[in-house]
Amino acid sequence: MKPYYFLTLLIVFACANFTRAQDIKIKKNVVYIDAIDYLTYGGDLNGTTFSDLEGNDLFFISYHTKTETNPAYTKVIFLKEKKIMTNMNIILTRKALIKTLIENRALIDGKLNEDGIDIFILKFHEQIPVIQKIVIEKE
Repeated sequence: MKPYYFLTLLIVFACANFTRAQDIKIKKNVVYIDAIDYLTYGGDLNGTTFSDLEGNDLFFISYHTKTETNPAYTKVIFLKEKKIMTNMNIILTRKALIKTLIENRALIDGKLNEDGIDIFILKFHEQIPVIQKIVIEKE
């Protein structure tokens, strides 16, 4: 009897998790969640700006390569809220960023939630160190 009880619970939990999973597709400057228009985006080599369906800019993601003074990192700017998150250890693709924002309740129904943004920044923000290059010349 006990194995059937365990199997039933396992199936119920698996179904509950699948119902919460959202199918995120990004194509032709539109973000689709479960095949419904959710956000729009546009960008260039400098980064990508995501907007709501009314055209209001919400957030911007940019990728910065390693230099002599900085490591490679990702920067997310929440435009209206004037908040910035930088991270050098997590690779946030556009799709991964949207998924993470939804999971942390920073993005709800295509709109930003300021409390969720604060939680997102607390969880993922890292101060990017500046590497000083010191050259010692021998005489």
